[in-house]
Amino acid sequence: MATRTKWAFASACFVTLGLFWGCGGSIGGSSGGESHFLIQCDDSCSDGLSCIAGVCTRGCVVDENGCNDLHADAECTDTIEPGEVAICDVACSADADCDSLGANYVCESGQCRGSTKLTTNGSGGTSNSGGANTTNGDPSGGGADGSCEVLFQEYPDGSSFEHPAGCEECTCAAGELSCVPGGCSLGVPVFPCTTDTPGDAVEVNSAFIQGDLLLLDVSYSGGCEIHEFGVCYEPTLETSETEGAVLGSLRLIHDSHDDPCEAYPSETLHFNLEPYAAYVMDELDAAGGLVETSFGHYAFGELSCELGLTAALAQVREATEQTLNFGCSQDSDCKWVEHDLTCLNDCGRKIAVGGEDRFNTTLDHVQLDICDEYAVNGCGEPPAPQCAVRGTLACMEGRCVEL
Repeated sequence: MATRTKWAFASACFVTLGLFWGCGGSIGGSSGGESHFLIQCDDSCSDGLSCIAGVCTRGCVVDENGCNDLHADAECTDTIEPGEVAICDVACSADADCDSLGANYVCESGQCRGSTKLTTNGSGGTSNSGGANTTNGDPSGGGADGSCEVLFQEYPDGSSFEHPAGCEECTCAAGELSCVPGGCSLGVPVFPCTTDTPGDAVEVNSAFIQGDLLLLDVSYSGGCEIHEFGVCYEPTLETSETEGAVLGSLRLIHDSHDDPCEAYPSETLHFNLEPYAAYVMDELDAAGGLVETSFGHYAFGELSCELGLTAALAQVREATEQTLNFGCSQDSDCKWVEHDLTCLNDCGRKIAVGGEDRFNTTLDHVQLDICDEYAVNGCGEPPAPQCAVRGTLACMEGRCVEL
């Protein structure tokens, strides 16, 4: 029997693993000396910060220099909840503007946000030694062979390997796993599935494909153990009902490490789909393609005019549908939105306001990755749709509907 590893790889790899100590599943604290400033939160934060509008920060007074101790670029702004509260924040225009905050920060709607939900370092958790992240083995002791287990894969004592769902070089020694962090600026890479990879229950609340990035909002039962996540792809391709596309299979793997607790935490996972694109292009002997997956249509590489138009329409439609999973509590949480994509005309989209930022970011990627190439290829004007009269939007039983 392999020794259970008790370390999450999220701090080095954007966000893959949720850390929750204690059966309450509370989020907050620090790990490895890292600040939690601008990390996403649900209810509480450590390091003297408060969870305000879903982010770890603190209140401040506009035009007073009261945020520089948190970060050199931090400023006091009231753009989050105008007229209600001013907070310390860091403005940005691209992900690179947030690099100084850490590897797990991205630019969302003009503000830097950390996607990793961290917890207090505790017994059996993450520790730092000499710049390398080291895991502690199961305190009850491992198997006689001293092997290590990561995402249901067993590695023998003395072996060195790349983490199957991360960006680390790992070593297994006497049942203890040590990993040296690498870089995952585009999220944790997906990897080929093995034939017998199991998985624990996890609920995917929403899924957005933005260029080569897959964002999954997930919830699961737990609260007392480290949970590991990865996305693998099946090495098979079939015919899709979407013209010009192929049907592929992406699978979310969840290892709960037999967590006995019944809290129901949620988090956002980020995965890099580029290895999957390389696999598909090699299989099809093509310079680009469109794959239909259970998480949405993934477009990459060089696309024909017809396939580019199909990809743009599919990704916008799917992003629209995924916003509705954010729910609503009143009619004003639902709205019609227009877009200005140069390769796609339509009649407006019905979305839930809670998912609007994700929707807009998806549109930005559609324009950059698909529409700009559509124009370069001289594909001409996209067809104009016939639009019906819009109905009134209302919130019914927590979901936006058109009356």
